[in-house]
Amino acid sequence: MARFTSGGVSKATANTVAAMRRSAERRRCPKCGRGSALKFHSDEYGFGSYCRWPDCDYERITLRE
Repeated sequence: MARFTSGGVSKATANTVAAMRRSAERRRCPKCGRGSALKFHSDEYGFGSYCRWPDCDYERITLRE
């Protein structure tokens, strides 16, 4: 992550802030609407994404053959 120092405080650059915002928007949960909520899961049985919040039961898993 690109950072710069301003007045002794380390801050992210404008490009880094924009990239983090886009990343959070891509991982927005379609059910609860929270940003940065989707997590990716992969194992020998399937793969897909699910919401990390316990009160939201969204998951989209594809089973492997």
